Amino acid sequence: MPSIDEQRVILIWRPGDGRHLRAFVRGIHPDGSFYGEVRSDWPDERRTVTVEGSLSAAENQRLRQYVRQVQTYAEPERLPPDNHVGMIGLGPLHAPTIVLKQPTNSITNPALRTLWHQIVETIEPHLPLNADRTRLVRQQTTNPSSPALRSPRP
Repeated sequence: MPSIDEQRVILIWRPGDGRHLRAFVRGIHPDGSFYGEVRSDWPDERRTVTVEGSLSAAENQRLRQYVRQVQTYAEPERLPPDNHVGMIGLGPLHAPTIVLKQPTNSITNPALRTLWHQIVETIEPHLPLNADRTRLVRQQTTNPSSPALRSPRP
C-alpha cells in the first residue's frame, strides 16, 4: 500500500453545528490541491457549492501527520460499527480505505477527537463558510471569480 504522502485524503463532515451543512472534500492530493463541495440544507435554502483550492505545504504536511496519528489507534476505536456523520478515507474515491468514522454521538476517545478536530480545522478555512460556520457565504456564491468556488449549483 502506498504511503499516506502518495495518497488522496477524503474527508466528510458537518461544519458548525452539524445540522444544516455538509462538507465533502473528495480529494486532498499529495501536492495539497483539493476539490469537493459544501452543501447547505436549510428548510428555506438548498445550495451546493463546488470548491477547489490548495493547502499550503505546511498545512498539507500537518494534515497528513494528523491522519498518520489517527491510524495508530486500534481499528475498533477508529471504525465503530454504528452509523457515522464524518469520515476520513485514503485512496481512490470509488474504493477508499476508511481510516476513521465519526459516529453521530461524536468520537469518545478525547485524543482521537482532538485529532479529528485538528484535521477539520486545517481544511475549513479554505471553504466558503462564514465566521459562525452556520451558512454558506452568500457573497461568494454570487462571485464566480472567487478562488474557492468553481460553479454554484441550485
